[in-house]
Amino acid sequence: MWLEDMYVSVFAGTPTVSQSISGYGTFSSNDFGNSLPLKVPMQPGACGLAGTMTPGNLQLASYHNTHMPMKTSCKISTSFTNDITQSATTRFIMGVGYTKQD
Repeated sequence: MWLEDMYVSVFAGTPTVSQSISGYGTFSSNDFGNSLPLKVPMQPGACGLAGTMTPGNLQLASYHNTHMPMKTSCKISTSFTNDITQSATTRFIMGVGYTKQD
């Protein structure tokens, strides 16, 4: 099995003036063929100003042809590291696509 595609986005729980969301997502698993985690930059999945939010304005970031070997049964952990301190909560969404090798 191969991990082929990764999809990432991040959302501010509450939009705050002059606070950007910028960071990276991490995919890690003991079931990967490599012990190093996969790190990808993340972009906001919504934009807003002064307390208003418009979700889904920006395209979901995706990374393809990763070719990370993985076991047939694989538990993948995800995390988000924000490079800019937020005063409000931040939520993230991460997903994967995989192909089975016969």
